[in-house]
Amino acid sequence: MALQISMPLCKGMPVISLDSLKEYFSSVWNKDIIFDEDVKDNVFSFNVGDSFVAIGTMGAPFPWSDLEGPCATSILWPSATEDVQSHDHHLIITVIDDNLSEVNTSILLTKVTAALLSVCKEAIGVLWSNASMVVPKDMFIKFAEEVLPHGPPVHIWVDFRVGDGDANLSSGFTSGLDALGLMDIVATETPESVAGLRERLTGLAGYLISNGLVINDGDTIGHDEDELIRVVYGDSEFGHEKQVMLLKYGNEEKKSKFKFW
Repeated sequence: MALQISMPLCKGMPVISLDSLKEYFSSVWNKDIIFDEDVKDNVFSFNVGDSFVAIGTMGAPFPWSDLEGPCATSILWPSATEDVQSHDHHLIITVIDDNLSEVNTSILLTKVTAALLSVCKEAIGVLWSNASMVVPKDMFIKFAEEVLPHGPPVHIWVDFRVGDGDANLSSGFTSGLDALGLMDIVATETPESVAGLRERLTGLAGYLISNGLVINDGDTIGHDEDELIRVVYGDSEFGHEKQVMLLKYGNEEKKSKFKFW
């Protein structure tokens, strides 16, 4: 079963007009939504085609212990720590569809989340559960409306953690690709700059989301024929529960070559 969740964060009790929600879906996404008649325990639901969507209102903030890390490391929301600490309610958006892939489920979840953020003035942003990252309201809506129609909105689906260490070596990893039916990526002690490694991880993530898990254990990747980076499936030292793609830099024998940009 394909099930994915996002959690809009709100200051004040969220007020949601079902008519406005329906109008947004029709005008922005050219899709009709059919509401269920019953509203129970602050939960309402609807269908978008064959997909089921449930939205629940929680009269309390999302636990700060789970938000503190994502807020402190957020690139997209520099003031997240200050802004998010003042939220006092949150919504839980759940999308379920047995027939959708993980990527297509994320597409629908993105549309529903953008719709809720647009019609709920109390919302300040969202916790994107797939990647445990926070995104401010206006930025999420902008990515959904302007980027999603042309390709995957990688920056609001995947978190990229990159930093430098000793001897000017950079390390980094992704969070969120596993939830899309793919493998997260890890690179440690690379000769790339922090900006260069972030660009590489972003490009790889977008390629995998668009094409599927087409990079095999032992394949090589790179900007050109002289750059050899071998992909090895293995365990992560950054706490990923499942196997990841480890990027190994060096002149190792290549198996097959991928070029992404």
